[in-house]
Amino acid sequence: MLEEILRELEEVWSARAAPLHACLAPGLPRTSADRLAAEYDLTLPDDVACFFGWHDGLRADREQEMEVFPALRPVSLEESLQLEAALREAFTILPQQDPLLAGRWLPLLSDDAGNFWFVSADPGAERRVYALELEDPTRPDVRFDSIAAMASALTELFRSGVYCLAEGRVRVADARKEESIIAAHNRQGDAPPGPAATAAADVELVATLAALGGKSRALRILDAIERAGLSLG
Repeated sequence: MLEEILRELEEVWSARAAPLHACLAPGLPRTSADRLAAEYDLTLPDDVACFFGWHDGLRADREQEMEVFPALRPVSLEESLQLEAALREAFTILPQQDPLLAGRWLPLLSDDAGNFWFVSADPGAERRVYALELEDPTRPDVRFDSIAAMASALTELFRSGVYCLAEGRVRVADARKEESIIAAHNRQGDAPPGPAATAAADVELVATLAALGGKSRALRILDAIERAGLSLG
């Protein structure tokens, strides 16, 4: 099913002359993906392998960065594994660490500031798509019920013209309709709000970082993202 939805998404991009498909890297064969994941002591869930088998991030020879959601660009499986490995231990210092981050997880999309959408990679876990902001990494929020729901919503967003591509960036023509389409592709019929840091959470996080070296510790977390191959702007 996921393969069909991803093919449909690509057809919509082509029909609307959105050059996204030309900027995405070829898919990673399952055997190659499994071998790469094994280097990080991870077994890829089928839907995650399917996602990276469709396209493995952006092409290395691209002339510009390309978004698929507003501000969000796909990462390759190698980038995803490197990012998870670099941040998993760092996140253990966070107050009230979310159980998701204590397990295994893989980023799918990231913005220029290092925020990302990810899925759990633990065996048997629900493969919901979560959003995490480094401003408050203690509270990842559900964005989609599954990778298939995310791809299906994205297909409808481009097909309906709510999303259009201009100079590598996704523009939103109608924010209300965007919310409605995203909600319709989630089982709950409601799109959870994106993560937003509260003042109290900011104070708690800053205090924790300060106890472990303050700014230098925060910078090491950001440096880990940069080493994973993601732009910090």
